[in-house]
Amino acid sequence: MLKKIQRRFIVAAMAAFMTRFFTVHCDADGKVREVLREYISTVDEETAKAYAQDVLSRGREKGYYENYRSRIIQTPANIIMAAEIIE
Repeated sequence: MLKKIQRRFIVAAMAAFMTRFFTVHCDADGKVREVLREYISTVDEETAKAYAQDVLSRGREKGYYENYRSRIIQTPANIIMAAEIIE
């Protein structure tokens, strides 16, 4: 029983390092300035840009698109779209 609990704890601790996501940084007008993809290999830069433009056009702060969960963070000067893959 103890080994089973330890195994679950280790898996839970490792989950933080297994999340796959990307972010797209835009200016206040929605023009893409930077794409960060260090934590995901299945999305290229052009796909990330297209995804961000589509998500931004919907005008929602949070949502789902295909197999991604997204969140928009907006400041007066910047818009950041973060997308995490859901499996």
